[in-house]
Amino acid sequence: MRRVISVILIFTLICASSVIQAGAAGAPDKAYYTDSAVRLASLGVIEPVSDSSFTPEALVTRGQFAVMMVTAANLKSDADALKGSTMFSDVDPKSSVSGYIAAAVNNGYILGMTDGKFNPGGSITYAQICTSAVKALGYTDADVPGIWPKNYIDKASSLKLTEGISFKSSDSVPLWAAALIIDRLLDTNVKKASASDSDKSFADASGLFSQCIILADSVTSDKLGDNEVLTDKGILYVKDKAIKLDLGNTYRLLVEKDTIKASYGRLKYTDGISVDGIADTKISYTDEDGKTQYKILPEKTAYYYNGVKQSYDSLKEVVQTRSSIVFAYNSDRTGYEYAVVFDPVYSSPEVANSYRTISNKIGSIDLSGLSVIKDGALAQIQDIEENDVIYQVSDIWGKYKYILVTSNKVGGKITAILPNKLSPKTLKIDGTDYSFSKNMDFSQLGDLSSSLDVDDNIIAILGYDGKIVSVKYSGSQDNSQYAVVLNQSSKVVGNETFYSVKLLTSDGAIGEYSCAWNTEEFKGKLVKVKKLGSGEADLETVVYNYPTGVYTNKNERLLNSNYVTKNVKIFNVISNNSGEDAVAGILNWSDMPEGRITDGEIHFTGITGDFEDVSVILANDILKEKYKPAIIKDITAQTTDSGVSRYSYTMTVNGQDYQYSSNAAGKIGQIGSVFKLKLSKGSIDGDSIINYGAEKSGTVIQAFDSQRIKIDGRVYWFKNNLSVYQVDASGNVTFKTIADLKSNVAYGKISLYLDKPSASGGKVEVIVLR
Repeated sequence: MRRVISVILIFTLICASSVIQAGAAGAPDKAYYTDSAVRLASLGVIEPVSDSSFTPEALVTRGQFAVMMVTAANLKSDADALKGSTMFSDVDPKSSVSGYIAAAVNNGYILGMTDGKFNPGGSITYAQICTSAVKALGYTDADVPGIWPKNYIDKASSLKLTEGISFKSSDSVPLWAAALIIDRLLDTNVKKASASDSDKSFADASGLFSQCIILADSVTSDKLGDNEVLTDKGILYVKDKAIKLDLGNTYRLLVEKDTIKASYGRLKYTDGISVDGIADTKISYTDEDGKTQYKILPEKTAYYYNGVKQSYDSLKEVVQTRSSIVFAYNSDRTGYEYAVVFDPVYSSPEVANSYRTISNKIGSIDLSGLSVIKDGALAQIQDIEENDVIYQVSDIWGKYKYILVTSNKVGGKITAILPNKLSPKTLKIDGTDYSFSKNMDFSQLGDLSSSLDVDDNIIAILGYDGKIVSVKYSGSQDNSQYAVVLNQSSKVVGNETFYSVKLLTSDGAIGEYSCAWNTEEFKGKLVKVKKLGSGEADLETVVYNYPTGVYTNKNERLLNSNYVTKNVKIFNVISNNSGEDAVAGILNWSDMPEGRITDGEIHFTGITGDFEDVSVILANDILKEKYKPAIIKDITAQTTDSGVSRYSYTMTVNGQDYQYSSNAAGKIGQIGSVFKLKLSKGSIDGDSIINYGAEKSGTVIQAFDSQRIKIDGRVYWFKNNLSVYQVDASGNVTFKTIADLKSNVAYGKISLYLDKPSASGGKVEVIVLR
């Protein structure tokens, strides 16, 4: 088959008008058919060629039209299957069009000639194209009364397939007209089998593509993931990050099941408006020149909001300051076919704790140069008060912004925690339900199992949507800025010295960060983190107060006479040996010893607030963790000159390998055996090696998270210094992390080693996967 047009040339015709005009003397203005030609080329309906010009007046042959229709109907596989066979004497079965002609005839898109031939090289007539398009939509002779071809030409006209096109029935059809008709055919609804059926376009019915309006993405909807978009056809997944879909526009998408595999480009011309204000249905906005403009929302336009079509009267309730409205023009750009309304985009909230107006920043939000709206009224930065909630609000393009401040709080007694304390979704305060915001920082609550309780009196700080973004209770204080330095390093590049630190932060995470260092020795010490992000840390020393004569009353949450906040951060430095990472963890208040604490076991207590509550504690091996869990990684047997057998062991402690040797009589175990032992000056203390059996074993992990694991219907809690190892069939031992665990996967054996019997509250120190 002669190839018709290349995709490159299709796009060239947009810019190179001299090429179009040279070969299109009788064609209408190129703007009338260019969009259709570009879309058909991107879909492969119009095939590529090697010709150097595009001739919109070139007459389409019957063979070419058969290829176009079969491709548009997504029947290429049928054409491939029928290639090599023909029912017409003038169609070479070996030709590239034979399968397409057979598929087009089999599906009723085109008929043979009265003489029994097909005439593939003859021009397609206007009557034949109109008949083919109407039949492709499912209409039969019974649906189109009258005399052919006038009845089919009239039906094509009523379906708007031939709008702006005027030919006689026997006229040959040029390429520009065929492109317009097929492009419109794709978007025209097929005939319904019954009145109850929903509308479906030809393209949707054929599966060539789905025509979808992009109504929301993860930025504009909390209900969508990063790879999801909401369309008028439902929620779809975007497989390829290279597929970019503008909000509010219409696209032709290749959708398989519920996944977008490809996009064939935007279909609409759109205008985007960021709303400054609205009065009834009259909006004000700022144009590109910075001038205020006004616009009445057109009543004939269809409006979408949150994925649902809206009545015109509801718009005054939906549209607000910094709403974004995307208007999509109709085909002749005389008005709008539809518009999509998007809510303002809210940043993560920041709570104004200890805020001072001398600064123009609250947390990550920069207030500089932006208008401030507080509780619905224009305000100043100086009007922001302690515990106010601050948002930066913008349109979906991030172009126009303002600062929203809310001072909505509710205080009272917790009457219920739903569904449970470990995964709270809602607090019932004095009988009223308040949901937690997705931005709620639960780390401020510390150990959820021992923090919020029914009958506690709290103050809930609410965001703009009435959801809880922060909780103030029993002297809770912001202690998230504390961390312990596990290690430090430096390197010299040229004349510059670069420093880095390894931190255990208050949320229990361990990470490495670059920093601007000084001469102080921070390793193993508590610090304040003034800034943490983008791989950088800005640290500040903490002056220890070394309290003595300390007593704990765990039931009353007292450290001497000071109340210990429920979100207290207790850092416990277990060891700080030279040449290796300091070993530290974070304890819960319930982990602390009861009664008198030996002097020297607490180095620092952070006293905060008007009540002088304790919100931070730095402990020095307060649980007296003399022994560390270890696993045998390798064993090498040797015989000395005197004939004595010795065994050299490689034992892993917290992912670090250590060597230990013993004679034959002192053989301590096999590869994969787990022990407790002490380290002395970076070496294993042989006299300290003791065995402890697996408290629990199984083959399937039913569930796990960062704090616990479930095996055989029982839940075991992790210690902060949990070690995970995997022993393969060859006896190779690999250090793993919690993230490497897999639920509902059959292991050969899963062994849990606890620090003490589970009946006594033991926690998992080591997990071995075999």
